[in-house]
Amino acid sequence: MLVTRSLAERRGSPVVGQVDVVYRGPFQGRRIRLILDSIDHLACPVTFTWVDPSSSGDRPAFFEEFIASRPSITGGSYLPGRAKESATVARTLARRRRAGSDLTVAIGFTSLYVAQLLRPRQLVWCINGIPEERLLHQNSRRNRAAVHALWRSARLGHTPDLVVTVSRPMSDLVRSRLPVRAAFELPTAVDRKVFAPSPKAEPPMLSYVGSGAPWQNLPHLGDIWKELAALLPDVRFQVVSRDERARVALDGVPPDRSELVAGHGPEHVAELTAPATYGFVIRKPHLVNEVSFPTKFGEYVATGTEVITTSIGWEIADIVDRTGCGLLVDWRDEPRRIAAAIARHVQERDPADRARACDEAASELDRDRWTAALGQRLTELAR
Repeated sequence: MLVTRSLAERRGSPVVGQVDVVYRGPFQGRRIRLILDSIDHLACPVTFTWVDPSSSGDRPAFFEEFIASRPSITGGSYLPGRAKESATVARTLARRRRAGSDLTVAIGFTSLYVAQLLRPRQLVWCINGIPEERLLHQNSRRNRAAVHALWRSARLGHTPDLVVTVSRPMSDLVRSRLPVRAAFELPTAVDRKVFAPSPKAEPPMLSYVGSGAPWQNLPHLGDIWKELAALLPDVRFQVVSRDERARVALDGVPPDRSELVAGHGPEHVAELTAPATYGFVIRKPHLVNEVSFPTKFGEYVATGTEVITTSIGWEIADIVDRTGCGLLVDWRDEPRRIAAAIARHVQERDPADRARACDEAASELDRDRWTAALGQRLTELAR
């Protein structure tokens, strides 16, 4: 299923003849757009192939709209990607490789073997998450074997010329397990034109944005919020999620002081969460968490919302510690002790200091800065 059109007029001369982008997984629009915006710095035509492992049917309507919204994309393909379609995917990409690929960018862990079918001159592999995520759903022998197999299969075929990860810990992990020629850390940067500082609600509002996935540790957050509801009788609690599992964070909070609302796209999420004074990312040590860089972190600080989080060896704790844009709590403490520390912080925090610290953190994660940086790295690689 192919969508094509002529390449729009562009500035400058192309660095390479063409970039082929291959994505496999459930569609993650923000990360995909961040990488595509970085690729646009090469000023060359792009083909985009989405291999969807959740479908064996027709192309979703939003995908055609997505392709049409990207002037640099001259061809967009949608390929159902369940196991039974593997041969079809292989044949489709085998036909395309006859034209040759100067540079192929694979987005997603399992996209690597698909991108290798194009036999590109140069290969960039963007890893957004690691296979161990499935162990947090079910730590079974079968899943452990699958995780091992995925890492082992990543050693086969064309070794990527550049690996793009979301964090320094993820780069370190990949280097320890795979032959890596070079790595680049691209955090989940924030669009500061969409997520901008906003007046805060009074009394304060505490917010959580995200899914109810196991690694989000929402039952623990719910226990902390239950204690905070008693310590701070005026504050309100908000969960912004389209995942009903996230409701568990509100189980111990009075209904008249809490809400669960669905956010539809970045602009709507920004509108919903901008009044929040504090945003929460409470996780426990696990490899998945330690190498991650949650999208919500940059969005919180860009709106002037301080972050309450745990220090578990991940980069966001380093940013909080360096800029003062929030509060680090000990995940090992009882919920009542964590809540007491947060309550003191809420009652004593100077609003001007909060705004300054959040702005400093948001500057470090500015989207334009990071797309330019990766664009420059890709330009150097392609020449």
